[in-house]
Formats: sequence, C-alpha cells, structure tokens
Amino acid sequence: MRLLEVDLSSAIELGSTIITPSPSLASVASRQLMELNLTKGLDAWQRPEVFSLSAWLTNCWRTVRYSRTDVPTLLSSAQEQALWGRVIGQEHPNLFHQTGTARLAIDATRLMAEWHIPSEHEAWSSYRDAQQFHELFTRFRSLCKGKGWITCSDLWRLVPDWITNGAMDPGTIVFAGFERFSPAADRIREALGHRAQTISRSSRDLPMPAWGRSCADFSEEVECVARWARRLIEENPNQSVGVFVPDLPSHYALIERTFRQVFYPSRSRRQAEARKNDFFEQQSIFHIDGSKPLSSHALIVSAFLLLEVARPQISLPDASSILRCPFITGAAIEKNARALADCKLRSRRNLDVTIFQMKSSTENCPLLMPVWDRVHDVLRRRSWTLELCRWSNLSPTCSKPLTGRVMSNSVVKSRRL
Repeated sequence: MRLLEVDLSSAIELGSTIITPSPSLASVASRQLMELNLTKGLDAWQRPEVFSLSAWLTNCWRTVRYSRTDVPTLLSSAQEQALWGRVIGQEHPNLFHQTGTARLAIDATRLMAEWHIPSEHEAWSSYRDAQQFHELFTRFRSLCKGKGWITCSDLWRLVPDWITNGAMDPGTIVFAGFERFSPAADRIREALGHRAQTISRSSRDLPMPAWGRSCADFSEEVECVARWARRLIEENPNQSVGVFVPDLPSHYALIERTFRQVFYPSRSRRQAEARKNDFFEQQSIFHIDGSKPLSSHALIVSAFLLLEVARPQISLPDASSILRCPFITGAAIEKNARALADCKLRSRRNLDVTIFQMKSSTENCPLLMPVWDRVHDVLRRRSWTLELCRWSNLSPTCSKPLTGRVMSNSVVKSRRL
C-alpha cells in the first residue's frame, strides 16, 4: 500500500514533519519513506516525524504545555466521550444508546471546529434536533470552561494562535496526500507561512471509475467483498488489496470469520491448522488492521466474572460459568468433576446462590477446594469500599490463587491483543 501518486522523496529533509489526513496514511507514509531510504542504500537514518493531522495537533499541545503553565488541560478521547455521556445522560436519562450519541456529538463538534460553523446562529433553532444538540453543546462547553478543559476540536483554533505568537516553532511542515483543506486547516497553513509545504497527488494515471453493487445486508456485503478480494489475489498474487470497513471493532468477528471461510475453505483450513496452530497469525494471506475489543476475549471476560464471588448472592448463570472457568487452577484435570458440580448446583433450582453453596457442590473437586479457602481469606481481609488505586493491590492477591499459571501469561496475551 502506498500514497497514490505522492512523491515523498522531496520531503526527506532534516527537521521536516510530514502530516497526512489519517493515521492509516501516516503509517503508509512512514513505510514508504523507509523503502526510499533502503533504495538509496542507507543502513541508518534519522526517523522522520510523520503524524496524522489530529495526532500532530495533539503533539502541538504537548509542546506548548511543556513550556507554558497557562495552557488548559486536553481531554483524551475517552474522557471527552465520558463527559459527553454525562451531559447527555443528565438531559436525556432514558436515551437508549447514550454512548453512540456521545460519539456522534464529538464528530459534530469536530466538524464545527474544522469548517468554522458558528456556535451562535439563528439556524440552530430551525430544527428540533439541531436545537437539542446546541443546548447540549452549550452545557458541555460551559462545563469544560469552568474546569479549565479543552478538547481536540479546540486545537483547530488554538494551534494557529500558538504558532503566530511564537509559543511554538513547528519547523517545516509537509502536508502529503490531502485532496482538499478545510477552513481550519487553511488557517493553520496561513499561520505557518513559508514553512508549510504541500505535496499534492499527481493528475496522471487517475484511477478508473468505481463500481457499486447492492447487497441485502452487511453480512452479504462482507462476503461479496471477500470473494472479490480473493479473485483479485488469484489473478495477481503480487498485488495488495485494501478493504476499508466502517466501525471495524464492532464487526471484527464477522469480518474475520467471513474472510477465513472465503480464503481458506474447511478442508485446507484443517490441514493448515494441523501443520501449525498459529498459521493464521503468521502466514495468513489477509490481515485485519485492528483487534477485537478486550471485553470480548475469554481471559478478560473471566477476570470480570471472577469478581462476582465478592457478591453476597451470585446469579446461577454466573456461578455456573465460574465453576467451568478454564483459567482456574486444575480446570483441565477436573473438568468432568466440575461439570457434575455445575449440574448439582443447578438441580437446586435457585435463581441465586452463595459462595458457600458453590463450595459445597464442588466437594468432589480436590484441586478446587483449596482455592475456595484462599478466596475466603481474600474476601475476609478486603474492605467494602476502596479507592481506585487500592484495587490494584487487591487484584494480584485475588488473582494469584484463582488463575495459577494463566496469570503469568497474561502479559504475553495482552501484547498480542
């Protein structure tokens, strides 16, 4: 993958910073610069600074924040979404999907800042939805101002001022891969003056018109594009095919499953897995540039599930999952005995059970019985209310007897994620 018709060789100057429209293009530009240096026969070189536009704005805030004390605190993406969620929840407590609404509100504020849409205009009252958003936006801005906070959208306004008044010296900035600039981006280029350079896409060899196809649903669309990608790879194995998926983390499982079924039919897949278990991680012909949400991994789900033992009453489905948890000491050896203990616990027909009832049902599980004693010791020593920093002290004490060897591998697993 390369930046289409963008020559970055002129941008490899000492001290110059390359800005691209998106993080994906920043990654591609970094690789393209590496290939250019290798083509020149260089063995070592100074790593060029390549940022997406949003990452560069954040980096500008860090630079100014380091040298001045009057710079407001920049909220992270998670903090901004949480704050928007609080504002929306206070105004609309019965809203079904507050998190999704918060994300849309963040996108709207970014568009307002990027395209210089005024926050005070009579058009906001023309539509009920626009009026509702304007009211939430006003409350959000008032809360940030009172706390001394800013968001990434504010950087579009602040960064040109910092450059103009000399609060920071960004050096030579090369804008690569931009088809057009928003008014806020133009203001940044004006503030940079002669230090701003633009490498635009060449007009030669323009891409052919794209074709479209109507699908019944998203699953059919994914299968269609997977088969299309496989056909292109079979026609030319040396080429790269990129597929852009909106909201990839939410559809990760569907994308991975469909591409595996299309690229590796069941028979060849079984043969590949028989040769090597990690075939798909190391030799798969396709790669998904993303990862599953941590909340969907068995290790993370089990870690949160084990916290249920601290409750006075545990729901029967959770208790059953705890007894069959594969990360508890001796799970593989006593899997049959613990399955029978699960049946025994369910035979009581209780909606909720206690940890003592769970322990009594596992009397035929000698490897699990000492674990219950250690859990009782931890629960007896811990306080009902703890500060956030104190939970980290409790967690290793609780997780060590529960998970045994598995916890020692958790760091390796998290790095893969």
